[in-house]
Amino acid sequence: MSENNHLRHIENIVLLRNTPIFSGLAPSQLQRIAMALHEHRYEKGQKIIEKGTPVTTLSIIKEGSCSNGKESFGHGTAIKVAAIFIPNYSIAEDIIASERCSVVSLDQGVLYETLRNNPGTALRLIEWFAGEIESVN
Repeated sequence: MSENNHLRHIENIVLLRNTPIFSGLAPSQLQRIAMALHEHRYEKGQKIIEKGTPVTTLSIIKEGSCSNGKESFGHGTAIKVAAIFIPNYSIAEDIIASERCSVVSLDQGVLYETLRNNPGTALRLIEWFAGEIESVN
């Protein structure tokens, strides 16, 4: 791994650790997930996710921010996190970069495999979702 890639990998581990959905996971779990992340860069005004796109990845804002017109997503925020667990779900509004931004994504299959092989990770996700539901009520 080149020095630049190693630095990005460490940045991704820190990002995951500070992202509510992954906070509290063991360092080995964070490292495994960080290895599977793909990074994409967007300029201000560029579509990150187009309306009607099926959700097949979990996307997290690494730098910058984006919006769908109703809600904003900033550093460490997962975009429509629950959508990855809803079969055949499509994004209802375009997600647009509010400023230059970087987004990391985790393929749904990799996430599901991680959950199957690491029950502690799956339990942590359930706890996180329960907290989100509770905060809405």
